[in-house]
Amino acid sequence: MAYVDPDTYQGSPMPVVTYLSTASKVAGFVLAIDFFPDFF
Repeated sequence: MAYVDPDTYQGSPMPVVTYLSTASKVAGFVLAIDFFPDFF
């Protein structure tokens, strides 16, 4: 998957790149809070 990222980021408009780069991080953080509520 790491090989696809540079092509995706270079060929897309900036709002799409921003969404792709932050949506996965936000989803991961939400899942971490869901799975490990005692740590937060």
